[in-house]
Amino acid sequence: MIHDYRHTRRGWGHDFTFTPRNGGQEASMVGWGHGLCVGDLLLMTNPKSSNGLSLYRIEEVSYFPDPEDMWSASVRWAPLNDVSDEEKSRAVEMAESS
Repeated sequence: MIHDYRHTRRGWGHDFTFTPRNGGQEASMVGWGHGLCVGDLLLMTNPKSSNGLSLYRIEEVSYFPDPEDMWSASVRWAPLNDVSDEEKSRAVEMAESS
């Protein structure tokens, strides 16, 4: 599943902080929003990429008890050639729907 966390989709109850490691190849995140699972992808705005977007795969995620939609995650950059055709198509569809 792909979760849309682009800057145009961020807001109350659906936001995050991003702390990069290894030049942005990996990151620690804390955020809000329901339904994230290990293996899911996060679609995020990245002004440094050629298309302005980046995908990160969730490697670990845990939810806080209060508020119940607050999570902590470890993520790794997912280049398009490392995602399935279905994931790639869905990411493109989401990006074009902004």
